[in-house]
Amino acid sequence: MKSDRRHELQHNVLDTELAKGIAFYRKYKMQISWGALILLTAVLAVWFGVNRVQQGRIERQARFDSLVMGQRTGQVSPEQFVDGMKALSVEKDRSLAAMANLELGDFYTRNLMRVSAAEQVDLLDQAMSSYRRVTTGYADQRVTVAKAHLGLARLAERQGDLAVAASEYQTVKEMTDLADQPVAAQAQKGLTELDLLKSPVRLATTTSAPAATQPAAAKSAATQPAGASNLTAPAKPATTQPAAAPASPAPKPSKN
Repeated sequence: MKSDRRHELQHNVLDTELAKGIAFYRKYKMQISWGALILLTAVLAVWFGVNRVQQGRIERQARFDSLVMGQRTGQVSPEQFVDGMKALSVEKDRSLAAMANLELGDFYTRNLMRVSAAEQVDLLDQAMSSYRRVTTGYADQRVTVAKAHLGLARLAERQGDLAVAASEYQTVKEMTDLADQPVAAQAQKGLTELDLLKSPVRLATTTSAPAATQPAAAKSAATQPAGASNLTAPAKPATTQPAAAPASPAPKPSKN
């Protein structure tokens, strides 16, 4: 009996709460419908927005890859490459913008030897500016920043400023979170090569073998010109010896 009574009470409570819910919906059904519609609209807007951002990033990344590949294969002119990278270098996508600035710095550096001395000054300034935009404005893009420091180091080497080059290489070495990246090995290689340039060049010297000891007389004769002995010591006249007397014939035996 007690269990039946308990079950009946629970059923009554459930019916009561359900009736309250139905009454509440009937009273505020317009507000609830509008709220559900607004929530659904917000969810769809967020989804479309995220999808649009991702799609835009994919398109910009494809544009970046196309410019890099086209410039290497000659399908994109230098002017088109520079204009395209400049447009990407100001994008809100920090990763892509940093890489675009790095590509511009590398492009200007590669072309330094293809222009006149007067034009080299302008290209050098543009290369340094592109690299420095990366190092100062995109500190969170660690690998790209390290590559920009390597570019600045090579430019300093080209100008003969080995101290600045060493400082840039050392900056990359101190980025311990990139110790297992190729940029760390490149920085170490650069420092090693700078050390070799700073070391004095030692010329190899050859030592001739000592001359063999010769008798004094032979050495003196060897150092004198031909006929010098006749000048220093006149030759003694040869002494004439009388011819030896012919031997007497042997005596004949006597006949008896």
